[in-house]
Formats: sequence, C-alpha cells, structure tokens
Amino acid sequence: MSNYKSTILFYFMETYGVGKYLAMKMCKEINVSPLKNAQQIHELKKDKAFSFLKKKNYKISFQLKNKELDTLIYYDKINNVRGLKFRNFLPINGQRNATNGKTAKKQAKILQKLMKERVKKQTQNEKKKTTSSKKRRI
Repeated sequence: MSNYKSTILFYFMETYGVGKYLAMKMCKEINVSPLKNAQQIHELKKDKAFSFLKKKNYKISFQLKNKELDTLIYYDKINNVRGLKFRNFLPINGQRNATNGKTAKKQAKILQKLMKERVKKQTQNEKKKTTSSKKRRI
C-alpha cells in the first residue's frame, strides 16, 4: 500500500483545493481507486477529472480567493462596515481590534494590493466599454 500523500485522492485535494468528498467523486468519475499512487495515473485521466470539475461548475482554490476579493471590493464600494474595516486594516469578522488585530493587519496589506490591481482592471474595462459604445454611435 502506498503512502497517503502520494495517492490520487491527496493529489486532487492538494492540486485543486477540493475536499475529501469531492476528490472521492472525481476518483469515481475517472474509475480509479482513491488509494492508487498518483504517479501511476495517466495525465489524460487527470485531465478528465479536471473537466469533471469544470462541467459541474465547482469553484477551485484560486476562484474562491477571487470571489472573496470581489465581495470585499463590493463592500468597500457601498461603504459597508466590512469594507471600511478592510480599508483600515482592521479585523473584519468580529475580532477585537487592539489586541488581536495584528494578523488581520498583515493579511489585509496583501489583500489591499490585490484589491487595487482588481479595481484598476475593472475601471480600465469600463473605460473600454464606454469608448467602444461611443464609437458605435458615431
């Protein structure tokens, strides 16, 4: 029997950021034992498992992070309390500000950079849309 970390089940959990249940579903979809070594599985079967995720519209690790960032941008845009706390590098989910806020402040600075990049892209896309619609009218 192979080491647990080298199994196809663990490979799916690590690579796509899915839970054990969904990784088991993926193994069942491609007809492979979850305890089989990941190196023994052909790349086509791994691709088939990824297409299973796409077909079912499951969100995987990086997509979930983007969704979280989009919600924080939305909260900031409508001047919600969560958005204001995020803008001021404070804990968002109800923790104390003075003593427990250090971790939130560290993480918020990283998210703040990502948020600024995202807002720039959105404004550029909006400008492109408005200029293209003006050209069509003329």
